[in-house]
Amino acid sequence: MPRNVRSKELNRFNRRAKRFVLEITLKLNIENMELLKVTKSGSLHFKLSDGRLGVSYSSGYVRVSTKYSHSRLYQINKQKFEDITQPYLRVERVLIPLQRDRLNHLINFNNKNCK
Repeated sequence: MPRNVRSKELNRFNRRAKRFVLEITLKLNIENMELLKVTKSGSLHFKLSDGRLGVSYSSGYVRVSTKYSHSRLYQINKQKFEDITQPYLRVERVLIPLQRDRLNHLINFNNKNCK
């Protein structure tokens, strides 16, 4: 694929992603989160209200950084335990397939934990 065609597709994708985030922002009245960037793979990077970094990946994961360092991200997806007798032996993260559900999860995390 020629380089200029790929860059046009990426620009079109970034515009669609930003428009989608803007629509969600207006619908949910989000004022304390700011979209920082959209990567080539479609992950959305947000600045949360307390300065942390929140990322919604197209693979289904949602991650948040610590308050004072953006170099380490932690998953905030729900956990599914396979063995109840030893709960932390096998832990799976429940993936969130839809972008709007991942954004809702990140917004709920921001409202609940970021002051």
